[in-house]
Amino acid sequence: MKVSKIYKKVATVGVLLSGVCLGVINAEGGDNAVAQALKAVGLEASGFVSTSYVESNRNSNASSFSMEQAELDLKAKSGDASLTLDLDFHDGSSKSQNYSFSGGEGGEVEQAYIGYENVGGLEGLNAQFGKWNAPIGLEGYDAPDRSQWSLSYTFFNAIPANMTGLKFEYGPDSLAGLSFEAFIANGWDSNADTNSGKTFGFGAGYSNDDLGITWAADYFTGSETNRGVTTISEAHRHRRNVFDTFIQYSIPGLDGAWVAYEYLEADDDAASTQRPSDSSSSWSGRIYKAHMPLVNDGDTETLGLTVRYETFQDRGNATTPALTTGRTPLNMQLSSGNEKVAATTVALNFVVPETEGAVTGHLEYRHDKTKHNAFNSTRNGATNDSSHNNTVALNLIYSF
Repeated sequence: MKVSKIYKKVATVGVLLSGVCLGVINAEGGDNAVAQALKAVGLEASGFVSTSYVESNRNSNASSFSMEQAELDLKAKSGDASLTLDLDFHDGSSKSQNYSFSGGEGGEVEQAYIGYENVGGLEGLNAQFGKWNAPIGLEGYDAPDRSQWSLSYTFFNAIPANMTGLKFEYGPDSLAGLSFEAFIANGWDSNADTNSGKTFGFGAGYSNDDLGITWAADYFTGSETNRGVTTISEAHRHRRNVFDTFIQYSIPGLDGAWVAYEYLEADDDAASTQRPSDSSSSWSGRIYKAHMPLVNDGDTETLGLTVRYETFQDRGNATTPALTTGRTPLNMQLSSGNEKVAATTVALNFVVPETEGAVTGHLEYRHDKTKHNAFNSTRNGATNDSSHNNTVALNLIYSF
């Protein structure tokens, strides 16, 4: 195919996607033909754009403007069947809005699954087949779902972002807020496996608005491919387990105020007959979090404060680091032995005036501290190592 034809195809797709976005933004008035066309075929569309400016005293690349994430979400429903399609463009990491300022960019299908309600006629039993956000953890995957800009170490390093497989959820009204889930899927963040090893997950949750409590617990286990391991037989001897639980409590008498706690424990048994030098590793994380509304406009919070304190311990080894997902934020070099990190985050959450709530943001300060000199930076030809890092970020999000 000639280059000119490729450009034409890319331009055509860009115009169509732009039209869809504009149609969604103007859908409320009902005057946009694209929005009306989407509704006519049973599609609902939404999305967001997240941008930021970040200053960090240790990371050589973290003084930068960034378009971190742009997402277009499409949904359709026909009887008990539904379709969810989330198209994501990000700054180079599948977990966006983080500390990975590598300058790379990429796009992905964040979610694409077919849903089916009341499987087999059983009320409350729902299925999802395809690619979906991993059902684990306190913090959300997308920018509008979080109460601060940065991701925790636990979310960024210790759990998967997406799974591809078959998931069942069971939570009928008769259980009064109690729900269960189970799934079988490929490996962590793996859309297509090159081996037969699978990950299995089980979870339970409880939500009660009257009590102000939300609780969840999840356990994942399965074969994962070790770094440097290419054969299926070795991959089957490499098992990863993770348990995560969190609870969030809404404070009585303070609308919108809440406190939350998350605990994660995981291990990775990397030893195999082919690689006897490998050994098990483990890691754990804790998050303490609180949110307080400061200014309300009627029932809408326009200014709030979120505080998060977290610890993360990596009990890895030189051959198989505990951070098995291969993501280390803040240009941080974890030790080959035992590394413990802690971070304190303070974020002002705000709604930009005269935007009808469409534009929200975070003004955040974060302080990270490690057991060793894990943060490194190269500026003006000089390399500096430190056990701490300070970051200030301004994040704006347009949701439609």
